[in-house]
Amino acid sequence: MDQFLPPILEWISTTHGSGRHEHYGWVIVSLFAISIAKRLDRSEKSENQKSLRTQQIAFLKSEPLLATIYSEKSQATIKYTACIKEDGEGYRIAVWALQAAKENPLLNEAANTFEAIEVLIKEKTPFSISDFRPRNGN
Repeated sequence: MDQFLPPILEWISTTHGSGRHEHYGWVIVSLFAISIAKRLDRSEKSENQKSLRTQQIAFLKSEPLLATIYSEKSQATIKYTACIKEDGEGYRIAVWALQAAKENPLLNEAANTFEAIEVLIKEKTPFSISDFRPRNGN
């Protein structure tokens, strides 16, 4: 062990590279560890998104997915309600805004795939796909 430790400590404590790309060995090791952690985190997020999508598609077979959020604009509370339903040709999303006891439809669009619905939600609504739950709250 004593024969391995001094060269490792020397490499970590000396600079490597040249010019503006010059870094100490410990910085290189840290950057490498951070890049691995980011890659693992991205992979985990991707798996979680796939799992959520699969679960939501399964719920849509039996009942619509609902979401509600509240927002405050100009000291007035706005209640946004959204519903995703499976219809014969794909999926449909409808979004309403309730402000001062008046309900305004904001969006009522259909899409062939659930992924297209996710894009619509992201681009045209204040919701994210993870806001949607079955009526009974599972």
